[in-house]
Amino acid sequence: YNLAVCYRGLKDYTAALEEARKAVAFSPTDSESVLLSALIYQDMSDFESCLEFLQKYKKMIDNSPSKHVMETRQKDQIAYTNLKAAKNLIEKRKLNEAIQRLRIAEVFDPSQYTASIHETLSYTLRRVGKFDEALVEGNLALGQGNQASRDPNLIYNIACIYEGMGRFDDAI
Repeated sequence: YNLAVCYRGLKDYTAALEEARKAVAFSPTDSESVLLSALIYQDMSDFESCLEFLQKYKKMIDNSPSKHVMETRQKDQIAYTNLKAAKNLIEKRKLNEAIQRLRIAEVFDPSQYTASIHETLSYTLRRVGKFDEALVEGNLALGQGNQASRDPNLIYNIACIYEGMGRFDDAI
């Protein structure tokens, strides 16, 4: 595990991943090694593998007695990192990559970024023409009951989704 952390710090992701795999094989119940593997895959932009390991990690900590301590810090960090990366990708018009990052971020719902993740995902899905999915995400953001639910940009995005679906009465 420690070698994987060191290699990751040196940005030698291939060696880091090899060491992380050894750590997982040596101690399959060590959630930290599984999380480290996910983060290395994220560093390598292998988002499918990252998501797979994040889901494994989440299952492991869901059954852990220290779940809340680990989960809060780490899920907020993962959510924020991926939300920020997604917003940068949206600015560069790399919408499908942004959606991948947002899907990773939402694995750990709820977090302090939940409303923003769903709002951004709704907007991005609308931009790629996935109106049904965009509407679900927009409603999830609305359902958070915080400042995002009063965000005029979110309301406008949902109206645009309805318009894109041809449901003009709902758009009004």
